[in-house]
Amino acid sequence: MAAEIIEIKSVSLSPNPVQTGGKVKISVGLEANESDVNCFYCIFSSELETSQVTTTATV
Repeated sequence: MAAEIIEIKSVSLSPNPVQTGGKVKISVGLEANESDVNCFYCIFSSELETSQVTTTATV
């Protein structure tokens, strides 16, 4: 599987990312298994649904 680049704008890796400004760009080498990746998306999706954050994921 190719490496994934996940760009998250106006989010920081903090307990309350919605309240944090700035940009975080995360490069993830998909050496983890698929369930770990899905869990990663679930965590961010739950945060993003209640915010004005724009997320783009390229596979």
